[in-house]
Amino acid sequence: MKVNSKAIKFYAILVIGLAVLGIFASTAASKKAQRIADSAKSTTVPTTRQVQEIEITTEVNRNIKGVADERYTTPEAEAEATAQPPIQRNESYIMPISSEKIKDYSNGEPVYSKTMEDWRAHTGVDFAGNEGDSVLAVNNGIVTRAYDDALWGTILEIDHGDGIVSRYCGLKFEDALAEGTKVNAGEKVGTLGILPIESADGIHLHFEIIINGETANPFDYLPAQ
Repeated sequence: MKVNSKAIKFYAILVIGLAVLGIFASTAASKKAQRIADSAKSTTVPTTRQVQEIEITTEVNRNIKGVADERYTTPEAEAEATAQPPIQRNESYIMPISSEKIKDYSNGEPVYSKTMEDWRAHTGVDFAGNEGDSVLAVNNGIVTRAYDDALWGTILEIDHGDGIVSRYCGLKFEDALAEGTKVNAGEKVGTLGILPIESADGIHLHFEIIINGETANPFDYLPAQ
């Protein structure tokens, strides 16, 4: 049988063309697959660590109103923020209790103690009274100390500013104001109780004025009796 050479050439060219077309299609498909894979990587769901970092960054950068930024607080600004306003003390003091004086300030001189049966300086003024009698603040101030003492009973100290402190000894613990309480002149700060170190003198208030840590004559400040 005689083979037509033209037909052979035609089929050979067709096979070669199909092969080239197949190679081109395969290459295009491969590139498209690569692009899809790259795109998928860029839209991958964040890992747990990435989510945490996003949340932390969002929280840090969120604008929270009403909260002071303490990173740049200077010592001067901090002191100003915590400073107490000055105490507006009255020019005149009042009596701590409405009763008579029974023992005066000794100004460092020893006087006889009937309770202790010895001689010692009397650092304040004693005012007679009855258990439960009201004791008053002699001026505006802040209660800085309120504590019990084995000898002096319950003690209350009030800061009046400028280094002036009044001290009330022999109060009832349950009636004494708490530390940090602001008081005005004439306001009740406690009631009379027991004063062990001066018990032989009966129920009374032992009252002191302290100037810059040193006791002074209370009647340099209190109204004269």
